[in-house]
Amino acid sequence: MNFYQCEDCGNIAGLITDNGGKLTCCDKQMAKLEANVMEGSKEKHIPVAVKEDDMLKVSVGASPHKMLPEHYTYWVAVTTEDRDEFVYLKPGMVPEATFPYLGKGTVYAYCNVHGLWKSEI
Repeated sequence: MNFYQCEDCGNIAGLITDNGGKLTCCDKQMAKLEANVMEGSKEKHIPVAVKEDDMLKVSVGASPHKMLPEHYTYWVAVTTEDRDEFVYLKPGMVPEATFPYLGKGTVYAYCNVHGLWKSEI
Protein backbone atom coordinates (compact mmCIF):
# COMPACT_ATOMS: atom_id res chain seq x y z
CA MET A 1 0.00 0.00 0.00
CA ASN A 2 1.19 3.50 -0.74
CA PHE A 3 0.33 6.50 1.41
CA TYR A 4 0.04 10.11 0.28
CA GLN A 5 -0.16 13.35 2.27
CA CYS A 6 -1.49 16.81 1.50
CA GLU A 7 1.26 19.33 2.13
CA ASP A 8 -1.33 22.03 2.91
CA CYS A 9 -3.81 20.46 5.34
CA GLY A 10 -2.00 17.24 6.35
CA ASN A 11 -4.69 14.79 5.16
CA ILE A 12 -3.34 11.28 4.50
CA ALA A 13 -4.74 8.86 1.92
CA GLY A 14 -3.89 5.19 1.43
CA LEU A 15 -3.92 4.08 -2.20
CA ILE A 16 -5.39 0.59 -2.46
CA THR A 17 -5.32 0.30 -6.27
CA ASP A 18 -3.02 2.36 -8.49
CA ASN A 19 -4.41 2.89 -11.97
CA GLY A 20 -2.18 5.85 -12.76
CA GLY A 21 -4.39 8.72 -11.61
CA LYS A 22 -3.17 11.59 -9.45
CA LEU A 23 -4.40 12.11 -5.91
CA THR A 24 -5.23 15.71 -5.10
CA CYS A 25 -6.23 17.61 -1.99
CA CYS A 26 -6.60 21.36 -1.46
CA ASP A 27 -6.40 21.63 -5.28
CA LYS A 28 -2.80 20.30 -5.28
CA GLN A 29 -1.22 16.93 -6.00
CA MET A 30 -0.58 14.92 -2.83
CA ALA A 31 2.99 13.90 -1.95
CA LYS A 32 3.87 10.21 -1.63
CA LEU A 33 5.03 9.31 1.88
CA GLU A 34 8.20 7.24 1.96
CA ALA A 35 8.29 5.00 5.00
CA ASN A 36 11.37 5.09 7.18
CA VAL A 37 12.82 1.69 8.02
CA MET A 38 15.75 2.51 10.29
CA GLU A 39 16.95 5.32 12.47
CA GLY A 40 19.42 6.15 15.18
CA SER A 41 16.60 6.10 17.72
CA LYS A 42 14.98 2.86 16.52
CA GLU A 43 13.49 2.37 19.96
CA LYS A 44 10.92 5.13 19.32
CA HIS A 45 9.26 4.74 15.92
CA ILE A 46 9.75 1.43 14.12
CA PRO A 47 6.78 -0.89 14.67
CA VAL A 48 7.68 -4.16 16.38
CA ALA A 49 5.38 -7.07 15.49
CA VAL A 50 5.21 -10.25 17.58
CA LYS A 51 3.06 -13.25 16.63
CA GLU A 52 1.16 -14.67 19.61
CA ASP A 53 -0.94 -17.71 18.64
CA ASP A 54 -3.25 -16.48 15.86
CA MET A 55 -2.78 -12.79 16.67
CA LEU A 56 -0.16 -10.17 15.80
CA LYS A 57 0.71 -7.73 18.57
CA VAL A 58 2.29 -4.51 17.32
CA SER A 59 4.14 -2.10 19.60
CA VAL A 60 5.49 1.19 18.32
CA GLY A 61 9.18 1.20 19.11
CA ALA A 62 11.30 -1.12 21.22
CA SER A 63 10.52 1.31 24.06
CA PRO A 64 7.07 2.92 23.99
CA HIS A 65 6.63 5.97 21.77
CA LYS A 66 5.48 9.23 23.37
CA MET A 67 1.72 9.68 23.35
CA LEU A 68 1.38 13.39 24.08
CA PRO A 69 -1.07 15.72 22.30
CA GLU A 70 1.80 17.40 20.47
CA HIS A 71 3.72 14.16 19.64
CA TYR A 72 2.08 10.76 19.28
CA THR A 73 1.52 7.73 17.06
CA TYR A 74 -1.68 8.53 15.16
CA TRP A 75 -2.28 5.08 13.68
CA VAL A 76 -0.87 1.59 13.23
CA ALA A 77 -1.68 -0.56 10.19
CA VAL A 78 -1.01 -4.09 8.96
CA THR A 79 -1.16 -4.75 5.23
CA THR A 80 -1.03 -8.15 3.57
CA GLU A 81 -1.63 -9.29 0.02
CA ASP A 82 -5.39 -9.35 0.49
CA ARG A 83 -6.15 -7.27 3.59
CA ASP A 84 -5.41 -3.90 5.20
CA GLU A 85 -6.29 -3.15 8.82
CA PHE A 86 -5.85 0.07 10.82
CA VAL A 87 -6.04 0.96 14.51
CA TYR A 88 -6.25 4.66 15.35
CA LEU A 89 -4.61 5.85 18.56
CA LYS A 90 -5.02 8.98 20.67
CA PRO A 91 -2.75 10.85 23.07
CA GLY A 92 -2.55 9.07 26.42
CA MET A 93 -3.11 5.59 24.94
CA VAL A 94 -0.46 2.88 24.94
CA PRO A 95 1.11 2.79 21.43
CA GLU A 96 0.06 -0.80 20.70
CA ALA A 97 -2.46 -2.60 18.52
CA THR A 98 -3.53 -6.21 18.05
CA PHE A 99 -4.53 -7.69 14.70
CA PRO A 100 -5.45 -11.15 13.42
CA TYR A 101 -2.28 -12.82 12.13
CA LEU A 102 -2.69 -13.17 8.37
CA GLY A 103 0.81 -14.17 7.30
CA LYS A 104 3.54 -12.13 5.66
CA GLY A 105 2.98 -8.42 5.16
CA THR A 106 4.01 -4.97 6.30
CA VAL A 107 3.38 -3.12 9.55
CA TYR A 108 3.17 0.69 9.46
CA ALA A 109 3.11 3.31 12.21
CA TYR A 110 2.48 7.01 11.60
CA CYS A 111 3.94 9.57 14.03
CA ASN A 112 2.38 13.03 13.79
CA VAL A 113 5.85 14.60 14.10
CA HIS A 114 8.27 12.14 12.44
CA GLY A 115 6.07 10.61 9.74
CA LEU A 116 5.64 7.09 8.43
CA TRP A 117 7.62 4.05 9.65
CA LYS A 118 7.45 0.41 8.64
CA SER A 119 8.74 -3.08 9.28
CA GLU A 120 8.10 -6.39 7.55
CA ILE A 121 6.28 -9.32 9.11
